[in-house]
Amino acid sequence: MKLLLADVKEQYDADHLINVDSDEKARFERLFKWMAKDGAKFDKLKMRYYAPDYRGVHAARDIKKGETILYVPKKEIITLEMAMESPIGALMAAKNLRNRLLSPKHSFLSCFIMQERRKPSSYFKDFIEILPKNFTNFPIFYSVEERQWLEGSAMQNVITDKIKDIATDYNMICSEVPEFRQFSLKEYSEMRMMVCSRIFGISINGVKTDGFVAYADMLNHQRPKETQWSYSDDREGFIIEATDDIKRGQ
Repeated sequence: MKLLLADVKEQYDADHLINVDSDEKARFERLFKWMAKDGAKFDKLKMRYYAPDYRGVHAARDIKKGETILYVPKKEIITLEMAMESPIGALMAAKNLRNRLLSPKHSFLSCFIMQERRKPSSYFKDFIEILPKNFTNFPIFYSVEERQWLEGSAMQNVITDKIKDIATDYNMICSEVPEFRQFSLKEYSEMRMMVCSRIFGISINGVKTDGFVAYADMLNHQRPKETQWSYSDDREGFIIEATDDIKRGQ
């Protein structure tokens, strides 16, 4: 009984590390309601909030090897094709920018998110609201002082080259598609970083694509891996399966 009480207390304390009424938790609760309403399955997972803008995904119960721990239906996935069919994305595609930009898929998906953020009634509103708003942890946004700590390393050149590449793509899009100028270079740069750090490469009905998958994009990489992910044509959705037993709370 003592062990059970200790376990319950540990689980309760872990789930109440920050104010339950915080804006961040409220945004995630809206996201989960939206996902569940359209068929996503994630009852084996739980979100824990360690501090503002700092959270983690934990096992809500013991999970056996081979179990599906997350299912996200196709309609909830933002794909590259969807981005290319958006109003501005279609104009970019008509200018053959998919074959001319340095990072075409990142640019198209960034464009889609920026368009959807401006729609009060976007289908993806609850998903977009939980995306990062602070990008200072990405090297291209480091301050002068922070970059001084990198003096003597190859990272300085990597950062400079990335900033130049993003500006090159931005200027080309603005030149070819004037409608794109409503987005600032800063906003586009932030979206590029968000896209490249979150998208999954998947294959849907034999067609390779890239897409955003809510909830799945909050799980970090780890070696040795504990899960594997893919798009299932049979189930018409993105799935993550356990490759080993996972204990509750992990």
